[in-house]
Amino acid sequence: MSHHAENPEKAAAYVKIGTYYADHASKFAQRLAKTPEDGSSMLDQSLVWFGSSMGDGNTHAGYDIPTVLIGGPIGGGGPLKGGRYLNLGTTPMMNLGLRIIDMFGGHIDKVGDSTGVLTEL
Repeated sequence: MSHHAENPEKAAAYVKIGTYYADHASKFAQRLAKTPEDGSSMLDQSLVWFGSSMGDGNTHAGYDIPTVLIGGPIGGGGPLKGGRYLNLGTTPMMNLGLRIIDMFGGHIDKVGDSTGVLTEL
């Protein structure tokens, strides 16, 4: 379905599939939020990274990639400020991966097509 060739019916089906997965990610986050762990919730102790690996599956665009981060490290004094929309243009997705690895105390110089740690967060 991602290769919809601008066919409106195929594109609508692709949106429906994406909506299905987003709904399940939301339900997963809600379950984590309701599960106690170490005096808070499991969501408070987790980071859920949800999104796609392509901005447009029809063209295999590696930019404008929809991504959502959900969990404890966001907002509330965590290292990531929540409630924002960031347009990072053609920044490689794995720059975010490097940032998350650093945030949890690890460090690697490169993964996939990364060009450096994402600093805009």
